[in-house]
Amino acid sequence: MKITVKTGGLLYEYLPPDRTANRATLDIAEGATPHQVMQDLGFPADGSYLVIVNGELIAPEKRPELRLADGDQLSINPPLKGG
Repeated sequence: MKITVKTGGLLYEYLPPDRTANRATLDIAEGATPHQVMQDLGFPADGSYLVIVNGELIAPEKRPELRLADGDQLSINPPLKGG
């Protein structure tokens, strides 16, 4: 199945080389989770990311459980920083 992955900041570096700017279409296994996609792309496990699926923020504890569906949009962004 296919999903679109969009990244913020410098995280585009984790997308495949055939990406378009900060966006890529990926073929993933049926039942894959955001956590699995991030692992497959090589995101560091200790990173604090904002993960959004189809416009809904996904809490870190839900990322290994939520099953992605064909056509989903997965956004992975660096944490917000303020001052």
